[in-house]
Amino acid sequence: MDALSYNRGRKYSTQDIGEIQRIVGVETSGEWNQITVDAVIEFQRDHELQPDGKVGPGTLAAIRAADVVDDDHDDDRDDADAPAAAPTRADSKPAPARADSETPPARSEGAPLEALREWCSANTFELVDYRDLQAWPRKKTYTKDYGYPLDKSRADPPKGGIRRDWTSITTFMLHTTAVSGMTKKRGVGIPCHFYLPKEDAVVLCHELELLIYHGHAGNKFSVGLEISGVSDWDSPTQLERGKALIRYFQAVRRMHVGEDAKCYIMAHRQSHESRVKDPGKAIWRDLGEWAIEELGFELGPVVGSGKPIDPTWRERT
Repeated sequence: MDALSYNRGRKYSTQDIGEIQRIVGVETSGEWNQITVDAVIEFQRDHELQPDGKVGPGTLAAIRAADVVDDDHDDDRDDADAPAAAPTRADSKPAPARADSETPPARSEGAPLEALREWCSANTFELVDYRDLQAWPRKKTYTKDYGYPLDKSRADPPKGGIRRDWTSITTFMLHTTAVSGMTKKRGVGIPCHFYLPKEDAVVLCHELELLIYHGHAGNKFSVGLEISGVSDWDSPTQLERGKALIRYFQAVRRMHVGEDAKCYIMAHRQSHESRVKDPGKAIWRDLGEWAIEELGFELGPVVGSGKPIDPTWRERT
């Protein structure tokens, strides 16, 4: 049986077909066609599956797994253009975003970055720096070697590189990848500012000033940390590494805005209705509540279609 007939015979819903089409990178018509089959074959080749174009249980699982790390796909980017509900200092106004695509971004982390490097070295954690986009791999084996995404443009900063002023970057947002066991290489393709793999490493994915589509309606005023795992820690050292990054964010913001600059922390669930378990009780309690209790962070806002922090996440155990 040819692939087109096979896929039609599987009786996928229009919604399911559209989801498959979106992930493999073709027009989301909701109907099977040869263009979709061809894209599936390319996907199968990239993921070392039998390249027959047939979307059975194995290929469907692989397609969905390729997408699960980043639920912030193009269809959800309308939230990113919503008015920012960012908490800011009363005596300052956020500077307008500006495009600096023609010049390389300035490294503005200064002393806090050096302190982070020294901390990683002292604690035998590798500091992996993927911030120079020109150094990213562009070879055909990208998907096989680095896992995500099929099209690296989904992890690039939008609109040629919109940069934000630190008066408007107020909030640290916590995410989990919803996939366990992710390695440091995967940080090359994650649309987030920081990433904690299962390995003993801290990954810098993007300049903190860059607007990244990582957190739906919270994009404009936050930086994001992706943590390998499914609503819980993947590695015992991730907590220690996460605390170091929160301290680093606070130090950078205060270096730019002043020692009295408030910092906020929030969960991805607070900026989109689909992220109910993101980042999960254990991670929120260990990192989010820790930042509030120990570092003086304040709880960030609910924006867009987001949901408040689950009350049980805030309970002391």
